[in-house]
Amino acid sequence: MSPVDLADVTGFEYTYLMNGNSPESNWTALFNPGETVRLRFINGAGMSTFDVRIPGLDMKVVMVDGKQVKPVDIHEFRISVAETYDVLVTPKKDQPFTIFAESLDRSGYARGTLSPQEGLMAEIPKLRPRPVRTLEDIGMGGMDEMMLGGKMDHGSMGQGKMDSKAPSQMTPDIPGPIGPEPFKPEKGINPAMIIMNPRDRASEPGIGLGEDGWKVLTYGDLVNAEPQLYSSKVDREMTINITGNMERYIFSFDGKKYSQHPGPYNFRHNERLRLWLVNHTMMEHPIHLHGMWMQIENGQPHERIPYKHTVLVKPGEKISTLITPIEKGDWAFHCHLLYHMEAGMFQVVRVS
Repeated sequence: MSPVDLADVTGFEYTYLMNGNSPESNWTALFNPGETVRLRFINGAGMSTFDVRIPGLDMKVVMVDGKQVKPVDIHEFRISVAETYDVLVTPKKDQPFTIFAESLDRSGYARGTLSPQEGLMAEIPKLRPRPVRTLEDIGMGGMDEMMLGGKMDHGSMGQGKMDSKAPSQMTPDIPGPIGPEPFKPEKGINPAMIIMNPRDRASEPGIGLGEDGWKVLTYGDLVNAEPQLYSSKVDREMTINITGNMERYIFSFDGKKYSQHPGPYNFRHNERLRLWLVNHTMMEHPIHLHGMWMQIENGQPHERIPYKHTVLVKPGEKISTLITPIEKGDWAFHCHLLYHMEAGMFQVVRVS
C-alpha cells in the first residue's frame, strides 16, 4: 500500500453495511415525531473507520464505549473499529432522515433511514472529496517530496530531539507529566518514519472533518459522568510507540512485530500508570486494551476524564491515558484494524 493511503481496504472491495444491510437494502428504524430516540452506534467492521451524521437532525452524545459522558451537542462524529457511541435525536418532523456513515477515505458508505413509517427514504448525501494527507499534517513539513516520491532518508530521521514538554491539555490537578520518551529504535529495527515532535491532537476532529460548517465531536469534548474509581496519584509513566512500514505492510509496537518482542509489557497490579501512545505512522490506529480502562487526559479535572477501551490515535499524535490495572493476568493490547493486528501490531500486557 502507499504511505499516503487512508485505508487498507476500501469501498472498491467492500460493501459497507448497516445492521447487515447494504445501502440499497435501506435498513430502517421507526420513530414517532417529537419523541427522543437513543441510537447506539457500534463499529463492528474489521478495517473501516466511518464519519457518521444524520442530515437535518442534531445529535447529543451521552455515552462512549459504554461509559456515560456529559451530553455533547454535535452534528457528526468519527467512529473507528470497536468504538461505540450512544446519541439522542429528537425528530420533530413527520419525514424520513438518512443515517449516513461515510468511510474515512470517502470510497463508500453505509446508510439506513430513521423514518415515521416503513418504506420511506430521504436524500442520500453525496460522498465528499477524498482527503489528502501530507507530512505537514503530522508535523513533518518539508519532507513531502521525499515521502511522496517513494524515497525517504530514514537515517536522517533518527536524528534530532523529540519535544517532551507537557501537553497543553493535561489534567490540571495531577502533577507532571514527564512526557513521552523519545523513540530510539534498537539496531536492526527500521520503522518507515519517526515523528520527532508529536503533538496533542485530542481536540482535532481528524482528516477530512471540520470544514463543513457543523460541529464534529472530538475526544477533547468528552467529560466523564461516571464515578471516578481510581487515584489521581500517578505512580509512573510509560511510552508505547505505534510504528510500521506501510509499503512493506509491517505494523508494530516500538518497532517490533509481536513475534519479535522478547516478552510482554509489564503493568503493576493496582498502580496508576500514565501510558503515552505516540503514532509514528501516516494512518489512524484504534488501539484497544483488554481487561482495564484507559482514561484520556483531555484537559478535564481528574474526576471528569473520560473512560475509553479503544483510542483512535491520529498520525503524528501523542496522547496520554491513565490506567489502573485491577485484574492480574495477561491481557491483549492491539490495533483493532484486524489486518494490522495480524501483521504484528499486537502485544501482551502482563499485570502482576
